[in-house]
Amino acid sequence: MAKYQSAVNIWDLNKEQIARLQVGQWVRAGEGGDLGVYLGIAAGGVGSVVVSWLHNANAKRRDSNYRQYITNMRRYALGV
Repeated sequence: MAKYQSAVNIWDLNKEQIARLQVGQWVRAGEGGDLGVYLGIAAGGVGSVVVSWLHNANAKRRDSNYRQYITNMRRYALGV
């Protein structure tokens, strides 16, 4: 299993590199961009990269729906 790295710029990675990221890896959207947690690549042929962005997660913390938010995002990444 790969080790976690400091936050990586996900925009600099190709699909193969993104697919090798460990779930839970901190990522950024561009140099100095938004911070988020990588949750996987969505199934179903779309191949969308699923990231829980920090500002969205923090909003869910205030609403007491954080766990459900992360669970739903991870399930989407798994195609469940």
